[in-house]
Amino acid sequence: MIEHGNIEVKRDAQGMWLHPAFPWNKVPENTDITPYVKEWGYECRFRALDNDASDEIVERYANSNDPDCSYWTPTPPKGDGWILGAIYDTEDGPVACFLKPLNDQAHAPVINPEGTKCQR
Repeated sequence: MIEHGNIEVKRDAQGMWLHPAFPWNKVPENTDITPYVKEWGYECRFRALDNDASDEIVERYANSNDPDCSYWTPTPPKGDGWILGAIYDTEDGPVACFLKPLNDQAHAPVINPEGTKCQR
């Protein structure tokens, strides 16, 4: 499992963000990130702007022809332990990925920021 600590979310000018403790650079573009997240010892839940935000925000984004989504605050999943892992753009618009440690952490690998497994 990746030790994610308490990281302040500082989104870029377009509203995108990647949690720096996770090796996102090891995930190929245009691929399902779920298996990678599971390998890191986490489960993930996704929120898309178009079905998470208010109608006003969805309309603002749709009419802007701009990838900026900095005015959207994604809603975390219900339950404890979720952290924001990423906000990124897709073909269908911005998506937020929330992460939570898997239930059975005794068998989850420890992943360093370079994306490789290391000893517990």
